[in-house]
Amino acid sequence: MHGRISSVSPFNAALIGAGVRAPLAGPVINAPLMTPLARTSMLPLSAKPLAASAPALPAASRLLASLTPQPAPIEASTAYADAPSVAETETMKWQRFFDAAAPQGSENTIPEPNIGQLRALTDARGIFEHATYTEPNKTHGYASEDVGRALVASLMFNQQRANDPTAAALARTYMDYLQQAQIHNGEFRHRLSADGVWSQDLVTDDAYGRVLWGLGYAAAHPLDADMGARAAKMFDRALSRAERQKWPRALAYSMLGLDHYLERFPDSPRVKKLLIRSADKLLRFYKDNASEDWQWFEEVATYDNAKMPQALFLAYKHTGKKKYLAVAQKTLDFLIRTNFPDDGMLRVIGNKGWYRRGGKPALYDQQPIDAAGMVEALAEAYRCTGLSGYSDKMKTAFAWFLGRNILGLQIYDPTTGGSRDGLNKGKRNDNQGAESSIEFMISQLTMLQILAPGR
Repeated sequence: MHGRISSVSPFNAALIGAGVRAPLAGPVINAPLMTPLARTSMLPLSAKPLAASAPALPAASRLLASLTPQPAPIEASTAYADAPSVAETETMKWQRFFDAAAPQGSENTIPEPNIGQLRALTDARGIFEHATYTEPNKTHGYASEDVGRALVASLMFNQQRANDPTAAALARTYMDYLQQAQIHNGEFRHRLSADGVWSQDLVTDDAYGRVLWGLGYAAAHPLDADMGARAAKMFDRALSRAERQKWPRALAYSMLGLDHYLERFPDSPRVKKLLIRSADKLLRFYKDNASEDWQWFEEVATYDNAKMPQALFLAYKHTGKKKYLAVAQKTLDFLIRTNFPDDGMLRVIGNKGWYRRGGKPALYDQQPIDAAGMVEALAEAYRCTGLSGYSDKMKTAFAWFLGRNILGLQIYDPTTGGSRDGLNKGKRNDNQGAESSIEFMISQLTMLQILAPGR
């Protein structure tokens, strides 16, 4: 899933141009489905070699009940459009189950990481963009931006479970894909068909930023010195486009890559300067659009919104400049007020209407990328400020995947380790595509970094 678009209005056409892609409609599960999460014992992750059509692996451990942070006080948010009162009543029952079932603050409330769905979607070339249920749907082939993010997820998994042969094999496959995708001038080809034919078009701005994110992470956290050197060389060749990035999300994704590169090469003047320049561009978007009651970068809050505040927290981390911290907090707090209504449950902005200034946030369709983005941004806010309110909200945001959402439906799949493709009105999309499963895994591993670094 890459931003569900129900119709191609002029505004949506602009989003498509920026890199938002319409997902496949999929099998759905109707709500409410209120069976509480069970503690489920599962077989260990197999270390079979990668195959051209690999089956999903069983989960590595058990799914424990839930997350129950004490939510920090927040202002009442704008009322959501089309909020269903019956589903809301059922969700409150579900929330009480969460509150009663899980030990507060326990690291065991985070499911054991399982790379099975990423393995199931990956063959010798790369990771397929779409899925039908858990199986790869090969119709649309591979997308470079998914491979970039899958590289981040597999290397994060390798850090958490050192020397895991499956994660290592996946990471090498994704690096090889990106190396083949990069052309002589440092740009990247956008897509590869299932039969191995490259598209002629280059990656969009957002997709470029996601590829740079993957390469920056690989440079900082490689499997070995050879991978680190390859990633750094590819990153350096790609930087010229980063200097031309101009859209908020594209800037933010690129800044994630710049941040990781600076972990490995903190004295790189070009990359440090580029990070600052990108952060200043985000500040200009904020100054041009923000008002007292609309603390945001644009006239419309759309998809993966939390990446912009997250990027500004990273700029603050590297520079210590309070102007970045101030806007990072103002915009993240705006998202908190928007995405956490009075009951404290996460409700990300739906893509059937988004959230326009002066309007109401759309309730559907809610996508995993937005929930995962909130987890990651709140984690970075907590790292930078030490404020417990951010870590509490991070836990609540992650619980969206485990069923603490408006439909009370579990988005995370404990059998595959992947994520379903989101919440539609009254139902769940049961496909487990690349973006959803990758974003879930990154948010899950981020949670472990914060709450259980030794686990």
